[in-house]
Parts: sequence; structure tokens; C-alpha cells
Amino acid sequence: MKSSLSFAKAVLLLAISSWALVSQAQTPSNTTSSPGQASVPGSTAASPPKDGVHARANLVFILRHAIAPGTGDPPGLRLGDCSTQRNLSQDGVRQAQEIGRRLKSNGVIPTSIWSSQWCRAMDTASNIALGPVTPLPALNSFFSAPQRKSEQMQELERFLASLDPSKGPYVMVTHQVVVTTLTGVFPGSGEGVWLKLTGDKNKPWVIQSGSIF
Repeated sequence: MKSSLSFAKAVLLLAISSWALVSQAQTPSNTTSSPGQASVPGSTAASPPKDGVHARANLVFILRHAIAPGTGDPPGLRLGDCSTQRNLSQDGVRQAQEIGRRLKSNGVIPTSIWSSQWCRAMDTASNIALGPVTPLPALNSFFSAPQRKSEQMQELERFLASLDPSKGPYVMVTHQVVVTTLTGVFPGSGEGVWLKLTGDKNKPWVIQSGSIF
């Protein structure tokens, strides 16, 4: 699957699935402008940071849920009732499992994993299989309710600012609209962006330059 990303400045998009390719994305106001390097499973083009695994404690990986065919959700969506929602396909389950293997093989073991309450996000996080998953409403989709966008994104930004940069790395599983609004990147299924927590209350995170995988 080839991404159609074309923005003014290059930012880091880390694609973790074998279906994912990336091009360029616009750098939002709260990010660095250094281009990152993308990789997919099996790629040897990228490697972990040279300063060691301990340096990853300040990282947050925020990703779109794995493959769930379709767009949006059927009418009558009910949280907690997966039969009313769009769900992961078998390819999506395998993709989520591969994400978990890639994280683990590179020594990235999250101390906390949060997920949107949507089943396809929770199932992605569960199949990553690197720890318990905590639902976080600030990661929910607002695709069908754009009026929630502003308040929800403010809530998510406050949550990110509250994270301790010394106690990660952290993983967040969410939806395309959330990742794009936060970072300016339009991710494919199973694609995500690495954020680096700065500890600076005026600029609490930036997009991490350089590759992890």
C-alpha cells in the first residue's frame, strides 16, 4: 500500500507493517523539522538509537489501529459491543502481532499501553501483547462526530503533557483522525509516529527524529 502523503515539510512516520510505505508529511507547530527514516518489517535500513534502550523512556508511539476493512462504523455503534463496529480482519490481527514482535525485538517494552475504546483499537493493543491495555477516551475516534474534535484533542494534549519522560516508553493506539490532528501525519493501518517527551511545559513533546526500527 503506497501512502499519498505530500506536505510541506518532512517529519517522522514509522511504518511497522509490511503493507506500509511513507513519503513526506507536514511538520505541525509542536514538532521538529528533521526528517525521519521509515522502515517496515524485514527492513535493515533503520536501527535503534545509538544511545541505548534507556534513552527510549521518553518516547511515545502513537499509532493507528491495524487493518480493519471499511470506513467509519455502521450506524448504531455502541462502545463495548464489537458487533456494532468495524473490526480487525485476520490480516489486522497478524499486523498487530507483528507490531508487538517488532517492538519487543528492538527492546522497546512499553510501561503503559493506552487505547481508544473502539474494538479495533483495543484488539490492536491486545494483540501487540506487551502489557495490559487501559482504555483512554481521549484516543477515541471523532470521525463521525467532528464537533468533539477540539475538546478531545485538548484533553489528549494535556494527557501527553502529564506523562513522565523518565518512565516510558509508552504506546497509544488510536485512529487516523487523531494521529493526523495531533501530528499532521496521515497514517495507514498499523502506522504510527514516535513522539519524544521533552519535560518542557511550553513544548511537552516533539516528533522524534531518526528511526527506532
